[in-house]
Amino acid sequence: LDLSHNHIGDEGAISLAQVLPSLTSLTKLSLSGNRIGDDGACPLAQALPSLTSLTELRLSSNRIGHEGTCALAQALPSLTSLTKIELGYNPIGDEGACAIAQALPSLTSLTE
Repeated sequence: LDLSHNHIGDEGAISLAQVLPSLTSLTKLSLSGNRIGDDGACPLAQALPSLTSLTELRLSSNRIGHEGTCALAQALPSLTSLTKIELGYNPIGDEGACAIAQALPSLTSLTE
């Protein structure tokens, strides 16, 4: 599912997060370049554990700060099929980077 560069924003991300749990066969989710901030990233993070087939998660070039990144980091260990995650060009800060670093050891399928 590629919805990158569509100006979805937080409101769109919240709406999408409500539908994601029903997409259990989804393997790729690209939401890069959508102006998604912490208010949108947190609900997305809550929906991610239901996406057990997800192999790629692309959230680069958004406005996700440390709060949203920490929420995402908590969801990552449930994504055991994840091979690629993109979070570049987000203001995740030190706290967000530390949270991601703590989640990385559980992502044994991660290649990128």
